[in-house]
Amino acid sequence: MKKKSVLFGLSCVTLAGLASQAGGCLGSSTSATTDAGTGGGGSSSSSGGSSSGSGSSSGGATNCTPDPATIIDDMSGAHGTENATGGYWYTYSDRTVPNSEPPILLSGGGDGGGPPGSITPVEGQSFPITDAGIISGCNWSFREATGGGETTWGAGFGMDFLSTPPDGGPVPFNSCADLQALTDASQIFNVTDIDSGTVGIVQPFDASMWSGITFWGISFTGKPQAVAVQMDDDRTSPWGGQCTACNYAGGMTNSCSDNFIKGVTFTSTWTQFKVAWSDPLFKTANWSKNGTKTPIDSNKVYNLHFQITAHPAPAFDVGVAMVQFYK
Repeated sequence: MKKKSVLFGLSCVTLAGLASQAGGCLGSSTSATTDAGTGGGGSSSSSGGSSSGSGSSSGGATNCTPDPATIIDDMSGAHGTENATGGYWYTYSDRTVPNSEPPILLSGGGDGGGPPGSITPVEGQSFPITDAGIISGCNWSFREATGGGETTWGAGFGMDFLSTPPDGGPVPFNSCADLQALTDASQIFNVTDIDSGTVGIVQPFDASMWSGITFWGISFTGKPQAVAVQMDDDRTSPWGGQCTACNYAGGMTNSCSDNFIKGVTFTSTWTQFKVAWSDPLFKTANWSKNGTKTPIDSNKVYNLHFQITAHPAPAFDVGVAMVQFYK
């Protein structure tokens, strides 16, 4: 089977030399408020370490057999790297040209000519699940990302809710001359690269029948980890057609990627989090000066990201499990 590549989509498109938006990016995780449910009972282990907690589960998303209609990704492997809504998981960092596919590593700085930092899985590679995990008494799998050392704004991982194969038509990123000037690439998003498999064109997903999302998170380092939970709607996604996809030095009008953000803190115990569409704290940082109003437009959501935003980014090792909608 040909390997399916995944869309590389930055949550905060800031580059060295294109730093006009850095203030907004760096502020993404200054608040680490947690809307947490019941802590996880049992233990979980992975290559990054282990975590254990005590307690009992209670209803809703903690059920071992949740309503299939609510599931965004149960990490069961039933869909491979794809989630239940039709999108794909990926990693991203400040070391790569925004929205490039396949990912294009920036030149200059760091060892080997590239910016410092790392993330695993590496950008552009398959994002596997980890099979073993006891979370809230349930045998659930999870996805794990490790990394750190990025010096511009950080790194993260996430998924698009829905994507489709390209039809060969134009995409907004390929008109971004300033981004292309940083690379030797004739295209930022290569819609004809047959060697990389099927490249996903991100589509809006209607989540309006739900009140928000819920998921379980953990920090395997044993230390609390601030995580910015981020999403885009039609007004903030570069795929939505309402904002400008390019990120020019010195600023620009109507910038994209000023995501809706809610700060949470992952601890050494699996914990359930909820993010409601109507939560007044789930809002953009407004570094774009677009004045995008809350709530997020749940009729057209594009992605879900978990971002470690710092400079330099601390060494992190985090896991996410059982991502669902809730009413």
